[in-house]
Amino acid sequence: MQVLIPPDISQQSDYIVLQIPQEAIQNCDTSEYVTLLHGITDSLQSFEAAFQRYVFLISGYDNDQRELYQIPEVVRFKKDLNSKLPFWLYFINTSDKKFFSWMIACLCRAMSLDQDEETIYADFNADAYNELIETQFSNIVKLMSGLGMGESLQEKVLKELSTNLAALMVVEN
Repeated sequence: MQVLIPPDISQQSDYIVLQIPQEAIQNCDTSEYVTLLHGITDSLQSFEAAFQRYVFLISGYDNDQRELYQIPEVVRFKKDLNSKLPFWLYFINTSDKKFFSWMIACLCRAMSLDQDEETIYADFNADAYNELIETQFSNIVKLMSGLGMGESLQEKVLKELSTNLAALMVVEN
């Protein structure tokens, strides 16, 4: 699945695109991204500013007919990133489903991922999905609390994430 960033988004300063090269995927080298996102958690100010700002794009698989979640090294890379950043969902732009659905599909043993204008229909392991979301949310709450983020802002963050994730229709397999 090739995700192309519309020119209007790549030009906007609202999003920070992290292009992950095929070499990093094949070597399962997540260190650059782990270091970057962990660094943002050093202060409340940088953490707040990074909410929903990042888009991860995988490059080097344009000629591969498989979807990203069907490529074993992409799945391995995403699982490694998830284990080292159990709060990555906070940083990822979830307002556009195509920017994050492939990552969730990698982590939840997806069988298929289909979409229309409104919704992405994902056929993946519901238990894995629920566990992923629960782990992400609890780690995000820990981080927000630890940095001293106010409760009303924490609620706003969780509500926005929940609303955006709701667009991902889960079809249990």
